Amino acid sequence: MFAELLYEFSKPFVYSQHFLFRCYSQEPMVNKKLHYRSISIEISYEPDMVHITNNIDLWRFFEEDIRLRTDLLIDTIQQDYVDIFGKPLKIARKSLAVEIWGHLYFEYYLLRLLRFLRIGLKSKIFQGLIARSAFIDCGEKDKDRNRLLWDCLALFYGVLQHLLPKNIGSTGLKK
Repeated sequence: MFAELLYEFSKPFVYSQHFLFRCYSQEPMVNKKLHYRSISIEISYEPDMVHITNNIDLWRFFEEDIRLRTDLLIDTIQQDYVDIFGKPLKIARKSLAVEIWGHLYFEYYLLRLLRFLRIGLKSKIFQGLIARSAFIDCGEKDKDRNRLLWDCLALFYGVLQHLLPKNIGSTGLKK
């Protein structure tokens, strides 16, 4: 089984990319789609920042083998960043992993709470929280005010990886 899993991960992504210019920045932002099976993960790169689209495809990507898939996603992000900007992204692996998990599972638990309370997305507060989780913005210390938080939480990486729920993409919470 493990050998089959390694084979599956040996060449999982097909790339497509294009360049966009943000209206408030002179720097180009590179958008890539990373394709894994029928899943398409959207990642945007700009100097000192990476933006991951938190949609149903990202949830489906983390259906199983969360740690392995996190490692695969981070490896891809780090290599793409070097290929694009010619230098490494200065975010520690575990810090980046915990930030991705933090955003992903915050929304997951929020949607579970809303379903449990039968509130739905009628509340402006909850709509705002859900909207803020649409993108996972990961930046280096100078650009990300929360980097210190993620760096501190990365100390608990080993514990956190075992607490993450599986099969979040098939819960029907994310549309």
